[in-house]
Amino acid sequence: SIGGKVAINSRYGKNLIGSFHKPRFIGIATEFLKTLEARELLSGYGELIKYCFLSKEIFNMVTNDASIDDIISSCCEYKESLTMRDYKEQGERKLLNVGHTIGHAIEKHFKIPHGIAVYHGIIIEAAITGNSKKIIEHSKKLEKHLPLEVPPLNLTKNDISFIVNFCFKDKKLISENEVEMLVIQDIEAIKSKIFTREALEKALYDFLEN
Repeated sequence: SIGGKVAINSRYGKNLIGSFHKPRFIGIATEFLKTLEARELLSGYGELIKYCFLSKEIFNMVTNDASIDDIISSCCEYKESLTMRDYKEQGERKLLNVGHTIGHAIEKHFKIPHGIAVYHGIIIEAAITGNSKKIIEHSKKLEKHLPLEVPPLNLTKNDISFIVNFCFKDKKLISENEVEMLVIQDIEAIKSKIFTREALEKALYDFLEN
């Protein structure tokens, strides 16, 4: 699809085995949205939240109640433009990974749909880097314009070991003991944060205690 990644998951982690192949044609049939069950629609809206933080234009479309067809087209155009400029993810394409480092671990551990896990990942990653207040503010504003009632995540201290271990199977590893996280500070303001295994574990424990 858009971006050309053709990867598969394995027991070693998500999207670690694959290649790149540009699609000859991309079709968008929003009629199929009517066939999806509620949790799958919710998953799509979770990913849409990510694009709202990456693009002020998309954020404004949602808060001005643009049609879902137009919003989906804008998200696709944003991703297409970004991936064409950085096809092999050497630079700015990494922006698409916001919320995904912890999100992938949550998806696997709690067996919840991808987009819902990414939404939780965005919130948690913002919290452990000190940016949660602004991100939650924006999220609540978006939720007023979207049919988005994300179930709470019952994260406990017993879950932290799995989440940290899974994060260190991620494609965003810098070294054996360092993982890169793309963290949202504000709309269109994303920073890279490097965590060691120990620092990530401590940050998650602190997040649960606060």
